[in-house]
Amino acid sequence: MKNYIGEKQIFTLIKPLHPNIMETLDVDETTPKGKVIAFIKDYLYNRTKKCGLCKCKFKRRELIIDRRKPKGKGGDDQMDNLQLLCQQCKKIKGEKSMLQTRKDMRLKKKRDFDSL
Repeated sequence: MKNYIGEKQIFTLIKPLHPNIMETLDVDETTPKGKVIAFIKDYLYNRTKKCGLCKCKFKRRELIIDRRKPKGKGGDDQMDNLQLLCQQCKKIKGEKSMLQTRKDMRLKKKRDFDSL
């Protein structure tokens, strides 16, 4: 089990990073933990440059690494469960899964529309 310390979060990777991802990020077992988190954020940012929820474009420093499915709900720290969110969307999402967050947003929009 690998522990990587990130921005106010500790990421514990159940499995080591996949060799292809390690090669993509240009990291190895000797890379300092803080740098691995920075490389992960760079990797995620270079894929979309957008918030995972509102889809707005942001600068790298304005986005936070988040888990799509929180650890408390069975999520892990693998790359396919990580995403970048803006500050506002992170507050909206909280500790819910992305699926639950999107359902809640659709219900809120429907209620707002029905009240017109």
